[in-house]
Amino acid sequence: MDGLRFQPPAGTADPDTRVLSDQDLEQASQEGEQKQQSSG
Repeated sequence: MDGLRFQPPAGTADPDTRVLSDQDLEQASQEGEQKQQSSG
C-alpha cells in the first residue's frame, strides 16, 4: 500500500481544537469513579 488517499470534507471542525477543559475531564473522571464504586 502506498498510503491513504482521501480528502476530509470541507468545513469540518479542527481536530486539534479542545472541546473539554481539564476541569471537565477531571469532573467526568470523578463521576466515573463514583459510579464504579457504587455499582460494586
